[in-house]
This record gives sequence, C-alpha cells and structure tokens, in this order.
Amino acid sequence: METDLLRPRTPLPSAPRNFFELERYSSIKRFWDLLEGCHSHGFAVVVPSRTEPSLCRRAITGITRAKAGGLINDAALSTALLEDEDIALEAFNLSPEAREAVQKLLEGYRAPLVEILSTTYQLEFDIQLAFTARREMLMRASAAFVPLPYLEPPFPVSWKLEPIRWRRDDYKVLLERAASGLL
Repeated sequence: METDLLRPRTPLPSAPRNFFELERYSSIKRFWDLLEGCHSHGFAVVVPSRTEPSLCRRAITGITRAKAGGLINDAALSTALLEDEDIALEAFNLSPEAREAVQKLLEGYRAPLVEILSTTYQLEFDIQLAFTARREMLMRASAAFVPLPYLEPPFPVSWKLEPIRWRRDDYKVLLERAASGLL
C-alpha cells in the first residue's frame, strides 16, 4: 500500500485548477523521488480528497519553518489595522509587548513585530504536487502563520497574518530541501 501511495502510476490528463508549473518537462521518476524523499524525512504524503489513489497527485503535509517572522506581509497587516475598525479596536486589548509592536509597525518600524512572530508562530505550508500526461510537474502551495502549540498567541485568531507571496522558485527550493532532508 505504501508503495502505491508514493508511486502512483496514472498521470493526470490535464492540469488541475489553481496549480502552477514547477517543471515544464519532467518525469514520473522525479515525481516519485520527491514524494519518497519527503516521506523518508518525516513529512506526511497523503492522497488529497476527491482524488483517485492511482492518479499522480499527492499532498505533502508537515513542512514548517520556525523563526520566520521576517516573512510577514507587514503592508497587508498595516492596511488592515488602518482600515478595519474591529482589528484596530482589538489592538488595544493586546499584551503591552504586542501592542507596542503594532504601534511601531504603524510608525514604519517592523522589527518588534518580526521578533514576536519569530518566537510565537511558525510558517506552515500546504503543498500539493501533481504530474500530468504532458510531463509537467505542477504544484499548488500556500503558507500561513500558525501559533506554536505550547505558547499563547499574542495576536487574536481573527487577525490574518499573511506571509509575503512566495515565487515558484522559492517553493521549488523548499520542496527539494524537504525531500533531501535539509529543512
């Protein structure tokens, strides 16, 4: 069963929606190598919902980056703080350290916010990998800041702490590092 999970044999007939091209001309062996590498280094490889197990589409879970506060999209958070009354009011109920970090961010100084995010959150990735009949390696990926399970998050759950937008090459390096055990 595990071999079938890591070595699906049927390429997808076409590119699924919301996937981007990772490699234009690839091979099914490369697809298998990435899946097996991620699995062997402790990341879960699962069949996504509504996908036949024989199709070349897999989700890889468990990839995280600690101390990634510097990857926050501070412009989006600043805009939300200035335009959304609910978020602005919630900022007054934060701990003194978090409230000061928000104030400094609005003044254009992001270092205190980055420090808080680096110590209390981790960047968690949601990755799906696919291989098509046209020999394309495709990926759908997203990232989100998630509070560390053993710490109380300093910011409300309703705040959308968005990371910066990653490029295709950034995701490719992340995936290759996960498959090689360098994360």
